[in-house]
Amino acid sequence: MAERGLQQNTGLPINSVVDRAEIYKVELNLTEKNDVRVIAYDYVTENSTIMDVGCACGDFGELLKHKKCNVYGMEYDAGSVDIASNTGAYKKIHQVDLNKFRVENYPQYLHFFDSIAFLDVLEHTLEPEKILFYFSSLLKDDGHFIISLPNISFCDIKMDILNNDFTYTDTGILDRTHIKFYTYKSISEMMTRLNVEISECKPKVAYFSRSCTNLPSSIIRYIKKDPHSFVYQYVLKAKASTKNKTELKIVNNRMANLEWNSVSVELNKLKRRRWVQTLIPLGSRRNKWARKIKKIYMGRKIK
Repeated sequence: MAERGLQQNTGLPINSVVDRAEIYKVELNLTEKNDVRVIAYDYVTENSTIMDVGCACGDFGELLKHKKCNVYGMEYDAGSVDIASNTGAYKKIHQVDLNKFRVENYPQYLHFFDSIAFLDVLEHTLEPEKILFYFSSLLKDDGHFIISLPNISFCDIKMDILNNDFTYTDTGILDRTHIKFYTYKSISEMMTRLNVEISECKPKVAYFSRSCTNLPSSIIRYIKKDPHSFVYQYVLKAKASTKNKTELKIVNNRMANLEWNSVSVELNKLKRRRWVQTLIPLGSRRNKWARKIKKIYMGRKIK
């Protein structure tokens, strides 16, 4: 799962035992718009029926309580199923290995769901296109998929590859359990092959997580010129299409090929935050004084 932060190499060997039950658990805040699950939440209609595939610890299901949705779940890890079940957000959670998924085992769900969410899931599977095809029969005629996928063309990855580095981590774009990798072009092409039309596409934005000084400035400038360099994940809303392949290819490519105006607002926020953290480091005397001044200012503002 890519969403769990810009994780750097932990130094753990690839076969290290990691408790995967809670590794993807996160606290969600609806005011944090630069978050995959919050973006996905905005795609969901109130009082709708949702299948949360790969529900992990149930964070998205808990969020959907605000919209009074009927939420069902599927999850591979038994420990995560227990945690998600205890949230009370799900009507039922099935323990499922998606790589062995058989749609005929779930006749009760045929044409049942308004939305099926695959948030940070498909990149872990052997045949994501086959999985989407199977699950399409569980959608109502006007139902849609909500999908998030990591961007292998993210700035940190570009920089690492140019330094001959492709190191897997516990979470993030190079999560040890990722077996598929995507760019906006390959996402668009996959959707087109499936006759699925992207109706909305929004990014989770991130910036360089470390210094770029070990690469020539011309290379850094080139990386920075591309808005996709700052897309950490793509979050799509998509549904079955009746368009011919040629027309659908054009539409999907246009929707996935995000322009700077889709990225710049959140990117500028991240840059400002980085600048403030550099100027006023956490734990420093400056930071303590800044907090005191902010508290005094906010107190006066409330009065």
